[in-house]
Amino acid sequence: MHLNLFLFNFKYFYAFLILILRNEMTRIYYQNKAFSIRNFLSLELKDADGFFQNVQQIINFWETGVLYFMLYTSGSTGKPKKITFTREQLIISAQRTIHYFELEKKDNLYCCLSPDHAAGLMMIIRALVLGGGLVLSLPSKNPLNSIENSVKIDFAAFVPYQFAAVINDSDSLNKLSRCKSVILGGGPLPASLKSKISGISFPVFNTYGMTETLTHIALMRMNGSEKDQYFKVMPGIGIHIDCNSCLKISPDIYPRKSIFTHDIVKLIDANTFEYIGRVDHVINSGGVKIHPEKITDPTGEIINHLLGETAFFYYGEEDEILGQRLVLYLEHAPVTPITGKILKETLIKKLSKYEVPKMIYYIPGFEYTSIGKIDHRKTVEKMKKNSR
Repeated sequence: MHLNLFLFNFKYFYAFLILILRNEMTRIYYQNKAFSIRNFLSLELKDADGFFQNVQQIINFWETGVLYFMLYTSGSTGKPKKITFTREQLIISAQRTIHYFELEKKDNLYCCLSPDHAAGLMMIIRALVLGGGLVLSLPSKNPLNSIENSVKIDFAAFVPYQFAAVINDSDSLNKLSRCKSVILGGGPLPASLKSKISGISFPVFNTYGMTETLTHIALMRMNGSEKDQYFKVMPGIGIHIDCNSCLKISPDIYPRKSIFTHDIVKLIDANTFEYIGRVDHVINSGGVKIHPEKITDPTGEIINHLLGETAFFYYGEEDEILGQRLVLYLEHAPVTPITGKILKETLIKKLSKYEVPKMIYYIPGFEYTSIGKIDHRKTVEKMKKNSR
């Protein structure tokens, strides 16, 4: 009895000691200066968006042993949902990424995404679980502008519009030259960005995941000799498809539960899949089902050639005859009639007759979610309101 009690107490004392030692090794880089966790938490930080205060709060919660963490979904496909995760689930997700990318205590992890969402939160948790460095930047179009060359970055995550800005700035790109890997997520990668990524020396991965899975559960390398054609699931993740060809995920953070998605995929093998598009994005036009994601790349190449890098999306507009008609929204000022005609004619040449948009709308500014995704619904509502 006494021996068992001693062993029980020793086990938890040892676990607590390891936690303290690991966190004493963790380095927090704020304004290009390294702080211990204790010193970082003692700083009085202020910024307009509350980014640094939120990071402090999360680290403090972690240090004091908080068992539950709350996140909101991005809201790009509907009203944001609140999801609660356990501390154990965060650790499992963090360790999965740490092991896959072979991250070490000497490595610095870069966080330039809001900790209110899974991508930003998990980068913080990975650094704490690893006992490595955490480099902080305010979320912005090109967050690396605030980082000095002397600060080493070994692992980083960006949303596509951020990485597009980084690639277009040689000084920023050079700050990632020693990076083990960069992961991208939070939205589709434009064709122009994919092309530029292919010429980068360090590994860049497109990710598949969601808030419910605590970020990525599958990866696709975008460059180098080991470039992938499809997404490959990470160790500990199971995948299947349902009767609608939508992906069903059995993640390690839910041992006895599956997550049913709205993402239509094609299974290549037990661990590999091709992403087709969201089932709720499918446009049924006169009985023909159109997947907007399928025509995004060829459309992007055409638009970028004629108009430069321009954000866009396809949408299913209500139509009395067809039920829905395919329309194209461009984040661009109205073009001249000649340019508009060339764009339409080029789309007709490159796409099938059902994939050519019936109408093209030009809007100077899209609506975006807090993590940089285009908010299709709000953008369409904005256009309709302005056209009244």
